[in-house]
This record gives sequence, structure tokens and C-alpha cells, in this order.
Amino acid sequence: MGSDMDISIVIPARNEELTIYSVVCAAKQHSAVKEIIVVDNASTDRTQERAISAGATVVECPKVGLGYAMKAGVAKARSRYILRSDADIDNWQPDWIELLLPSETNSLTRGIYRSPYSQLPMSNYVVRPYLELFKPEWAHIPIPTTGTYLFDRNNYNFDLLPNNWAIDIAILFRALETHPEKVKNILIGTLSDRQRQVPHYIQMATDLASFMMCYFKASVASLITQESIQNTDDQLGLKGQQFVDFPLS
Repeated sequence: MGSDMDISIVIPARNEELTIYSVVCAAKQHSAVKEIIVVDNASTDRTQERAISAGATVVECPKVGLGYAMKAGVAKARSRYILRSDADIDNWQPDWIELLLPSETNSLTRGIYRSPYSQLPMSNYVVRPYLELFKPEWAHIPIPTTGTYLFDRNNYNFDLLPNNWAIDIAILFRALETHPEKVKNILIGTLSDRQRQVPHYIQMATDLASFMMCYFKASVASLITQESIQNTDDQLGLKGQQFVDFPLS
């Protein structure tokens, strides 16, 4: 394996006309790249036109959602190994591909980066608290929500993966379940992507939290016992109050 392998790059994109051309041009410079697939996720700008002009194959995905876009791209890809990348990166480096190429089958190699401005709120303030509570042996994983990683498509049933922002951590969690020793975290330097407004992060956080509530359902349910509820009521001075019980299933 290594530099003699072929990979397909899948780039979900929605309204990324400012950066998609340079991303594709940088990514196609590496000899391992068999094809670059840009998934146009209901863009209303010139994303598709710019991607084609850079030499990418464009797949249209009218259903809005990162998971939908990823599934459309993987379905089109011809290679076993898929490099997933964001479309809004303004300093994409071909060297990243060399760093992320796996040395063995069933690997998940994840790009770990420095952000010039972001505190990585989704990783640090949404995903990591769940890991600390319910899967502490995974809590050390750097940037759980990184959108730059290379994986073996044969390890995943994409029909069962989320259709939204949670697909990246679903892929990570699956790898940690099945081949934890083959999850590699590779430092790739600084990655500069587009700064987002708060509404963008609200939807992302909602999707991530919903996925993890389902993933850790049994652990969450075990915390919500009559004893813990009683203790909480006592602490809050709610003893004797009547509330509606919501089913856990």
C-alpha cells in the first residue's frame, strides 16, 4: 500500500464557488488521486461550474445534508479508498494526501490540524462531553469532527450512516469499534477554512447531539433512574412536584 495505491477524493460542497476551484486543483496534483468527485449539494452559486473547470467530476445531490452528499459521492467513486475533504479550505496542500495514505487495509487516517481562528466548538463543546461521560477511552481522540480523512469504504454500510452532519463521527465511531488500532491521527499543519455564522453551528450541533443521544442511548438511559431523579429533585427543591414521565424508547 502507500503511494502506489489509487484513491478517490469526495468533496461535498454547497455554495463554495470561492474555494472549490483551488481545492480541486491542489488535490489533483498527487499521483495517487484517481478521480475527484465534487458533490454539489443544492448550491445556488457557481460551485458546479467552478468544480468542472478545475477538472472534477460533479455529482448533483439535491437533498441537503452532509451525509446525503457523502453517500452520493461514495456511490460514484471507483476506488476502494476514499479521501473526504471539505470544499471551503483556502490553503489545501497536496502533501496532505501523502501524509494520510494508509499503510495497511481497514485503516482510518484522520487529518489533525491547527485552525488559525477557530476553537473547534463542535469537537470540544458538543462531541467531547459525550465521550467524557459515556466513552472515556475515546475522549483523547483529537478533533472528532475533522472533515479531512481517508478511509476504506469496504468497512462501512453507508445505508446505515446518518444523512446529516453526524456522518463524520459515525465513520469515526465505527472504526473505533471494529479496528481501534488502525485509527491513525496525522498532523497535517494549519488548515484554514471559512468562518461560519452561529446558525450554521446550531444545526451542526443539533445533528451531532441527536446522533450521540441515540448512539449512547443505553448509557444515557442508565443515568436517568428513579434514584438519580429523586436526588436531583431534592437538590432543586422539587420534591413532591408532579411531572409528566417521558418514555425512554
